[in-house]
Amino acid sequence: MKQVYIFYVCIAMFCCTGPRSTDQEKIVFDFKERFEKAFKTKNRKALEDMIHPSYVLVTPWGNKVTRDGMISADFNQDEPKFEHYEYKIEQVLADGNIVTANGYFKDKGTLHGRDITGSFRFSEVYIADGGTMKLIFTQLTEIKVPDEKN
Repeated sequence: MKQVYIFYVCIAMFCCTGPRSTDQEKIVFDFKERFEKAFKTKNRKALEDMIHPSYVLVTPWGNKVTRDGMISADFNQDEPKFEHYEYKIEQVLADGNIVTANGYFKDKGTLHGRDITGSFRFSEVYIADGGTMKLIFTQLTEIKVPDEKN
């Protein structure tokens, strides 16, 4: 399930670091740091608490993955192995209880001997639920011919 591996890469494996210029960006960076820790320690309860029950991931190939499907997919498997990885959040916007983030990532690597190399754009939506931000939607789009800005 390449799409689920790519999601984990996007969300967890290589969290963004660097300056946090806005409160909205801090919300996203903090979420990603907590997600990375939960994923690496295989803390299923923490992941379930961070991802809204109505969560949907739309993969670059148009497949729909639910929260339970995403968390369950190869949860006990090895992490991806990367030769190269780039990740950038380009924009974070907030309006009331909703925060959106979009950007891109590129990777070159394998998981269980399978190639997971690619360039992708992502959009994520977070919603305030029970006093905490939860991820409710992710869309990934494969970049077939990367432009020079990426």
